[in-house]
Amino acid sequence: MDLGSLTVEVEGSTIELGTTKQAALLCVLAARANQRVPATDLVAAAWGLDVEVSMSSLDSQLWRLRNILEPHRGRTSSVLVRDGGGYRLVAAPDAVDSLRFERLGDRANAQVRDGDPAAALIAIEEALELWRGEPFEAVIADVGTVVQLARLIELRQQLEELRIDALIGQGLPHRAIVDLEEMIGRNPLRERLWAQRMTALVQLDRTDEALAAYARLTQLLADELGLDPGPDLRALHGRILARDPSLVGAARPAQQTRQPREADDPVAARIEGEARTADPVAVRLPRRATPLIGRAADTDRVAGLVLGQPLVTICGSGGSGKTRLAIEVAARVAADFPDGVWFVDLTATTEPDLVIDIVVSTLALSASQVFDPIQVLREFARGRRILLVLDNCEHVLDGVALLVEETLLSDDAERGAAVLATSREPIGVDGEYLWSIAPLSLAGPAPAVELFTERARASDPELVLDADAMASVVQICRALDGIPLAIELAAARVRSFSLTEIAEQVRADPTRLSRVGRQRGDHRQSLYEAMEWSYRLLTEQEQSLHRCLSVLPGPFPATAAAGVAPPDLNAYEVTELLLGLAHRSLLDVRPGQRGTGTVFAQLDTVRAHGRRHLVEAGEEDLVLARRDDWVAALLARRPRLGRPEAPLWYDELEESYPVVRAVLQRAVGPAGSAELIGLGSGLGFFWLFRSRMIEGARWLEAAQASGLQRAGSVEELLTLLRLGAGYLLRFRPDLGRPQLDAALPRVAEVPASARVVVAEALVSAAGGAWAGTAYDLLPALSRALDQIAAGTDDQVTQLFAEIIACITVLPLGRLDEARETAERLYRRSVELDNLVGAWFTSLAACVVESESLRPADALGWARRVIGLHERLGTGGSKSFLETVGNGFALSADHERAVRVYAATCAHARQAGVDWPEHPKTRELFERARAAMDPAAFDRAWAAGERMSLRDIADWAEPDRGDRFSSRTTG
Repeated sequence: MDLGSLTVEVEGSTIELGTTKQAALLCVLAARANQRVPATDLVAAAWGLDVEVSMSSLDSQLWRLRNILEPHRGRTSSVLVRDGGGYRLVAAPDAVDSLRFERLGDRANAQVRDGDPAAALIAIEEALELWRGEPFEAVIADVGTVVQLARLIELRQQLEELRIDALIGQGLPHRAIVDLEEMIGRNPLRERLWAQRMTALVQLDRTDEALAAYARLTQLLADELGLDPGPDLRALHGRILARDPSLVGAARPAQQTRQPREADDPVAARIEGEARTADPVAVRLPRRATPLIGRAADTDRVAGLVLGQPLVTICGSGGSGKTRLAIEVAARVAADFPDGVWFVDLTATTEPDLVIDIVVSTLALSASQVFDPIQVLREFARGRRILLVLDNCEHVLDGVALLVEETLLSDDAERGAAVLATSREPIGVDGEYLWSIAPLSLAGPAPAVELFTERARASDPELVLDADAMASVVQICRALDGIPLAIELAAARVRSFSLTEIAEQVRADPTRLSRVGRQRGDHRQSLYEAMEWSYRLLTEQEQSLHRCLSVLPGPFPATAAAGVAPPDLNAYEVTELLLGLAHRSLLDVRPGQRGTGTVFAQLDTVRAHGRRHLVEAGEEDLVLARRDDWVAALLARRPRLGRPEAPLWYDELEESYPVVRAVLQRAVGPAGSAELIGLGSGLGFFWLFRSRMIEGARWLEAAQASGLQRAGSVEELLTLLRLGAGYLLRFRPDLGRPQLDAALPRVAEVPASARVVVAEALVSAAGGAWAGTAYDLLPALSRALDQIAAGTDDQVTQLFAEIIACITVLPLGRLDEARETAERLYRRSVELDNLVGAWFTSLAACVVESESLRPADALGWARRVIGLHERLGTGGSKSFLETVGNGFALSADHERAVRVYAATCAHARQAGVDWPEHPKTRELFERARAAMDPAAFDRAWAAGERMSLRDIADWAEPDRGDRFSSRTTG
């Protein structure tokens, strides 16, 4: 399964790959299944581009991979075969999830074309269930895999949108509205999603809301992009106003949603049918009063493991549904254990030594024949095919380990018995197979939402779940992290509270949710008790760190944890405690965003538990102060603009950004800090390079409105300049100009100690004016920067003053002057090792050559810009390549122009921004299209959509002597 973290299933069992290199190799082979993959590509994927690896090392890894994929093969392989100078993975269409995903997508599209939305909906939902996360994460470097990943991501988005169309076409707009809530949240500027939302609202006879949605999008597009809605959306708006009857469909009641997929699973039906027809088995399991929702895949996989392994442990946090899953699995496999299935609840005991006695008593065995209960159990299990379900093992791990090792896994035991355990941490014995259970998904046809509605209707059969109510349900499930116990406790409140009130309650403190009515007398009585059960098993140091981590929202690195931890703990001790909390399912562990480290995260519900204890211990203010100090120290380490170490600092900041964001928001609130505002306002280029300009501008607005900065101070001046830059980058000169008008007269008064930082803010503002086409502001900004440069001997400040003077003359058409200056300043930037200076001058030179009708030379500069994009780690605009396309169009090289336009349009779509960005691109694009045969245009556009920025840059000859020109040259 390659759609998510890579897993391999051979003969019904999940096999772990021995090394990350094997995972990388298999990812590349699966991405290009049934195609030859050159050996050089495999080496790059597993070892990287710049590593010399012998072919014997590659062959060794592939030999081990063959043994995993074909454990019983002979001398030749039929799955992983040699093919010329490479290898090929031979796979049936359903053997690789990505192949099956594409096949289902093709089937769904064909069914839509054939006018069968019901069948298409089934195919789409089957495809989307295969997606478990981003594929091919193990691959270090492989262009083919990157292309396949982009195709899969695009196909997933298409299928999600096609699913909405199918739901609307099937008369199920209420379901479409629920899913569109999250989809629009991910892509708020995608007009098709808003059109689908408006159509669904009209079908629900909520025309006023559909018109309000159009108004909201119109305002959003104007604020963020300075654009109006497109022609299709305007046409839909007109049809709604005209009350076009074709928009109104026959919406079916929300109650007719499809039942859980478990009922559709033929494998499950076969197993359950065999269980019903087999001879009666001693199956002693708790009664299942309600269907298990959202765990079909978990049930199938764990059932397969239980049938083949002596010990399987389901691990997960409190309330995640471990017990319910274990009962479902045991019921499914009962027919394969003809000598009995027993459920043993270990909650009541706190003594590990009593575990075996409890099991012996549950099995109704007598210890009078043999004095040792272990021997009694061993004799009973010998020759029998039995299954023991041991529930809640985390507090008696030693006793459970002894039971398993001395009875089921002992040398003289006949391997017929099996144990299925549930625990918040592994048992820790050899031969244990772990299955980690995640919270219920909130994506697509969300199981978390389905569970809530099922339980809510059981509490109140008259409950009306219209689109507004379902939006509240989604908010509730999201606030509860998709934890089944929490969702069930919240759903039980519908008899006493409205859904809006329940949403407010869980946002305030989800741990206060408790069971209504008859008390169960165990740790599942409330969400707090479920968390408290784990908390009581921690050491004092672990408890202390659990409390402190509650002030860190979102993923955070170990360094952030050390920053908020008690001062008497060193970094090594904090790391070990983090591992302990993760081991006990109180922390999620995941790779960092840049793939270079590990980050941790508490679920919102776990964080609420820790924060409650933190407040009760009287430690909240102290720990928040430590968090603020840690973030202040991180921000204070910001390198100077353009330094080579700046991208590493950006990565470090990105990894901790949820924490940084929380501190910055606190800094502009009632407990504000002028020092933190000053440090935070210096994040302008980070926000630019990491595509966070909208968030940055809004924070700067709040910082300015806070009144915490002293009037006339340098800090206030910097905020004016940086806020003005943010507005200009968003094409809002009407908002940016007043900020700069207030700031520029004060530049001459800047003290010497602040000249460098003010110069950087002026560079930011000038860059915003250039990118935002507010060219009339450039001369004043250039003069202000010249004033700063004249008063300092700092070479970088003087460099940037000349760079801004250079881009100031570009809109005036002085191309020869700008060309000579840009080339000279580029060389100077390289000498000073300044990435941002080289970036500015490369962009300027690219524009000059395009305007001069020299697209080949423009491509050479574009290659440098792409190399600098990679060095800087930016996910920002790729609009500079529009300029290259314009150069091709002006030179009548229409095919290349169209291919570049298609590539930049695809990148803009992926970034959620409109295309084109430059005003004259549309005219030149239409000119190129008119000049081409329609079939040739379609071929060029399709080819361009598949091109990466690197493909376009490779049209240019690389400058092997320039370390900034591309990734491969430096």
